Amino acid sequence: MGRFTGGAIGLVFLLSSLSHAQSLFPAEVSGFAAATSALIAAYNGVDVIALGEGHGRKPDSDFRVALVRNAKFAETVRTIVLEMPQPELTAAVDQINLALPPERRVRVFVNATPADGDRNATAAALVREHALDKRQKALVVFGSGHVWRRFGGVTTLLERQSPGRVLVIETIAPVSASAFDAPDAAAQFAASTRALEGTLRSRQWPALIPLAGSKAGTLTADPFYLGQAMLGPQITLGDLADAVAYFGAP
Repeated sequence: MGRFTGGAIGLVFLLSSLSHAQSLFPAEVSGFAAATSALIAAYNGVDVIALGEGHGRKPDSDFRVALVRNAKFAETVRTIVLEMPQPELTAAVDQINLALPPERRVRVFVNATPADGDRNATAAALVREHALDKRQKALVVFGSGHVWRRFGGVTTLLERQSPGRVLVIETIAPVSASAFDAPDAAAQFAASTRALEGTLRSRQWPALIPLAGSKAGTLTADPFYLGQAMLGPQITLGDLADAVAYFGAP
């Protein structure tokens, strides 16, 4: 038998991760009920779901609130870690907790990192202390760049403790014209959302789209980030996340 090179090991790990993600999200689903139920069911194979967000976008908030209001969420998840306060989400959790005994209530932690601190490390430590060390499940909600695969600090740190047990979900939603920095960013974003929709069966939003091994996963990521990410044309959506919650074109 020949030597098992580092490149071969990396390929085996990549294929294993691809297969794992495909088993958790075998097909596209649409609508709040189906999408949130699919996410909760994915906890059967992972310990943490890292949900990327565009700060201040209503579709992102609506999706998170629908997720925690799903009847199965509180049966599955005990810890939520947020990058910043989210009153709508916290209010939904408070309402759910009213019907639960203290030991089953969902706890929400807002990242309170000092200005000169490492917020990625703080978030990972909160997840470790309040969920992973107790063999419980967690939801992490952070700005997209913090949870991307390969680049996101939060996901990188969590994967060190729970290899293969972190699922990354990106959210892509319409944005206002004022959000675009580059002159051609709006046109590129519109073209990319049309290309993404061209891979879908449904037109009911949100659509939860698996990226592993899919055509959607091969789309260049940069245009979806309004010309601000500067990842380069070689980085695809599938490089950054396991699935996308998509809310339609502008």
